[in-house]
Amino acid sequence: MGPDIEIWRGSSVQLHSGTKGSYQYQWTPSISLNDPTSPDPEGRPDQTTRYTLTATDKYGCSTDATIVITVYERIWIPDSFSPNGDNINDSWELRGIESYPLAEVTIFNRWGEVVFFSKQYKYPFDGTLQNSPLPTGVYVYQIKPSPSQPVLRGSLMIVK
Repeated sequence: MGPDIEIWRGSSVQLHSGTKGSYQYQWTPSISLNDPTSPDPEGRPDQTTRYTLTATDKYGCSTDATIVITVYERIWIPDSFSPNGDNINDSWELRGIESYPLAEVTIFNRWGEVVFFSKQYKYPFDGTLQNSPLPTGVYVYQIKPSPSQPVLRGSLMIVK
């Protein structure tokens, strides 16, 4: 069936039995599969799920195989915020990051200096460095959701 698969919550994935010929197929659990009796169903699991496929031939002989679909929560990353004290978008809030208790967030200025670092991201970035407001401009972020996931990189704008 191939290697285990990683997807974002809300995404779908095509599962492949890898078999040819005349078999009866049964995927378990059947939840989140469009057709649990198909050799290649589409799955949309809401959480990490271990699927087992049982393929049975016309003589009643069967074999099992498993695959794990790991489901990651998406992190919504805004591209700007305005820490101007009006209580609207005053901090850079990363929705979904609470699903990653080991997350590390680093923000750099245009010279590559770290202006913000957080392990576990308990408090959103408020646009300050040592209690002084940072200037309006573009900053670069790096988010490590977990040790096993790829690093997310991009830019954000502080607007006042």
